[in-house]
Amino acid sequence: MITFRHYATWGVLCYGVFLVVSMPAQWVVGLVSPYLTPIHLTGISGSIWSGGIQTIELGKLRVGPGQWRVRLTSLLRGRLGLDFSVGEERIGPYLQGRGGLIGGTALFLEGLTFQMAMVDVRNFVPMVPSESKGRIQGRLEELVVNRSGVLALRGRGEVIGLFIGSPLNLEVGDFTGEASTGDDRGVLLRLADRKGPWRLQATVRIQPDGQYRLRGVTSLGDPSNERLAGYLRMLGPLDSMGRVHLNESGRLPGFS
Repeated sequence: MITFRHYATWGVLCYGVFLVVSMPAQWVVGLVSPYLTPIHLTGISGSIWSGGIQTIELGKLRVGPGQWRVRLTSLLRGRLGLDFSVGEERIGPYLQGRGGLIGGTALFLEGLTFQMAMVDVRNFVPMVPSESKGRIQGRLEELVVNRSGVLALRGRGEVIGLFIGSPLNLEVGDFTGEASTGDDRGVLLRLADRKGPWRLQATVRIQPDGQYRLRGVTSLGDPSNERLAGYLRMLGPLDSMGRVHLNESGRLPGFS
């Protein structure tokens, strides 16, 4: 039997949900801003439910505008997700996709389209030489991670017209890459050339603790190019077919 207490409880619950989804986004960002360093956000508007942002700054990298909208329908699959977009397509850094939480223990991204020019990469990776050119783009179909590592990963990307600037002044060309779940909740990357002076077939395995292993072969499309041949020999000894076998292991920066 439905009583007044049931109606009152339901009313309080609905009112609580209304307060949460209508809470100003600016107020929420103020609460979490100490955890966002060194990210700086400006021009925040709207609510937790849906809103926008003028710019996102990370060092010298500046991206914007952006917007988001919470998808309550994803709760039917045990997910709290939101659709978002940041930047302007074909102009600068651009991200569009969906992300959020699964069961409060894992993070997910899906249907994420991204693009970035090398000039933008250099804004937060100072080691990239000046005057470098090219574009990175791709689509991350699915990514699910928790504290133990990567639970699911499917994605594909490409580097187009890569040129490494001074002092190397090196044309690299076009490459493609595929990402998937590796062993022991790690990441497996498959890399291959598509167009340009270099030939490459390689795999990179990255473990949750940052350990990586690179295996593959690389060579030149035109072995008579003495300048590029010099760079090739710097990578290792050439076999009888003019190839260098890649065999490297180590730990990525930032892991201990």
